[in-house]
Amino acid sequence: MTNLTLYHVANTRSVRPLILYHELKSIYGQRIPELMVHLIPKEQLRAPNKAAILYELNPNAKVPVLQHGETVIFEGCAICLYFLKMFDEDHILASENQDFRAILYQFSVYTPGTLDNLTAHSSPIQKVYGDNNPMPNTDPDAVARNKEAWLQIAAPFLVSTLANRGFMYGDKFTALDVIVGFFVIGVQFKRPDWIIPFATLNDYVNRLKLRPMFQKTFQTA
Repeated sequence: MTNLTLYHVANTRSVRPLILYHELKSIYGQRIPELMVHLIPKEQLRAPNKAAILYELNPNAKVPVLQHGETVIFEGCAICLYFLKMFDEDHILASENQDFRAILYQFSVYTPGTLDNLTAHSSPIQKVYGDNNPMPNTDPDAVARNKEAWLQIAAPFLVSTLANRGFMYGDKFTALDVIVGFFVIGVQFKRPDWIIPFATLNDYVNRLKLRPMFQKTFQTA
């Protein structure tokens, strides 16, 4: 069977595709190949000790990176979409419904491109910004601006998307809840004061954290 390897650093965006893999594996079992997780210690994320394999596989020298046989793919949400295409044969986590697919693709770009960066501690292009420079979101002014963007735009948008439903697309858990849910869990963890005004989001996070595959991933991530 073709080798499937995820280059992963604990408590980073590489957790997102790892959650989705576990969710798919819990559904399809042996129909999905085993995933080898290549754990890179956090001290090998920054120069001068950065893991050489990251420079070889990703032009931005960051995780996650997936190797599936001869195929190499980086960016967490891209890996998630790849997992769905390759392994969600019965479309259980990602319906082929046009409306669902439109929302899935939208959030697969909007979440890593906009939302994740509200709480990120690294530059999107780490090699250019400089591994040893302070990151923008550790600056108090940047954090304050990001908080306002969260309070005024991002959080209300997510609340309106959830509405009174249990998950991002109705009352059934889908891949959207991995892509978006991982970010909102991160907000609750990194900036707990940000989520307090939004009971809908706080309840959503607590609901996701009860899922066995989320618990399994975070316990080992």
